[in-house]
Amino acid sequence: MSAISWVAVKDFTVDAVEKQLEEYIQTWEMQRCWLYTLDFLSSTEEEHRTFYHYRARFGVPTAGEPLPGTASVRFDVCVSRVKPASVPVEVSFVVESSRLVHTPAGTRFREKWLEDVVESKTLLRREAGL
Repeated sequence: MSAISWVAVKDFTVDAVEKQLEEYIQTWEMQRCWLYTLDFLSSTEEEHRTFYHYRARFGVPTAGEPLPGTASVRFDVCVSRVKPASVPVEVSFVVESSRLVHTPAGTRFREKWLEDVVESKTLLRREAGL
């Protein structure tokens, strides 16, 4: 589970949290063959908070398939406007094709989740004749 001390609301920047997300992903127990990219997507303003959305796309490139099937993990970072500025931002994530919302402190990431997404997409492509 996460040992990351997330940045305080007052210190939030898109880049600072992106670096922390990179650190968090590095704590996941996965084989080294998984490569990923992490991108900031957008922000969503609400009355008392702003959500910042990031996406990590994972794949396992090989010589035979340099552009492999991918699996995405979406991260949402909540920056409160009403809580004290010293509290940390809130981070949650959802694995592609799932609706279950995880938190770094409450969930141990499973490599199998990525494998299942890639396998599902591969089977769908085969069925569709792509």
